[in-house]
Amino acid sequence: MRGLFNQKQQDERIEELLEKTVKIKTNLFQETKDKEQLNPQKRLVSINNVLNAVKGKLGRPKTAINIGSGFAYETVLLHIKGIKAVGIEKVHLKNIQALTLFHRLEILLVQTEELDFSKSPAILEADFHKMRFDKQKVDLITMFYLSKELIMNPETL
Repeated sequence: MRGLFNQKQQDERIEELLEKTVKIKTNLFQETKDKEQLNPQKRLVSINNVLNAVKGKLGRPKTAINIGSGFAYETVLLHIKGIKAVGIEKVHLKNIQALTLFHRLEILLVQTEELDFSKSPAILEADFHKMRFDKQKVDLITMFYLSKELIMNPETL
């Protein structure tokens, strides 16, 4: 994926994605106090701003896992930015909704049964604490909006 899209093309694809999120009706549901995660456009803008702010410090990662990927916003943005990405989310309902959402946005998000970067952007339904990474090389690990997880399970970090 890296090299397929220059910075201008990446920005155009992200802008197109944002425009599409305004035009479709989303029916995302998750019991949460963080209602912004139920608004794809706001969350995509927020995450894109974070990625743009730190991109000079990331080096040139080729692969990334997004722990606690939720509705897969980060996973898709990383993919658009040329990083093969797999989101890891243990909540089945969020994974189903993510697949439906991105299908409606005409982005092929796939579900995988193992950490497989060739299927990027992909989501993997798993408990991160139980995963093994014996043979996988990952260049970047992201964890957006997981403050509660880090307080309850600091070993995640």
